Amino acid sequence: MIMPILNVKDVDASIAFYEKLGFTKQMAMDGPDGVNAFAILVLGQANLALGRRPDDTRDRDVVDFMVYLPEGGDLDGLYTAAKSRGIKVDEDIKTQYWGDRTFTLFDLDGYRITMSVTVHQVDMDYASAVMRGELQPE
Repeated sequence: MIMPILNVKDVDASIAFYEKLGFTKQMAMDGPDGVNAFAILVLGQANLALGRRPDDTRDRDVVDFMVYLPEGGDLDGLYTAAKSRGIKVDEDIKTQYWGDRTFTLFDLDGYRITMSVTVHQVDMDYASAVMRGELQPE
């Protein structure tokens, strides 16, 4: 599955816009300021994520892509192969607080690509508390 992550100015306004197109909000998490900073919307089998636009967009397009490997996919092997083939990795491989194992790179045109595999399910209250800065990731 490939899930685009649109970096937007106002997550709530964008949720409302996409709901008018028929998307349904699957989940949302607020940031340290109490305002939604991230959301996932679904329409049929399509997934779309919205993330609050960072101040520093690195002079690039503001669409990131999360590429999920199929269940049982070998993300560590993919990471090793990418590095051995000279692909510059922007964020090294690690298991994230939301339950995915990821690594991130920029493609030749500057798109941010996060390769991912879900390794375990996490409680959304916990993930939301980390997003708000109330808890440190375990």
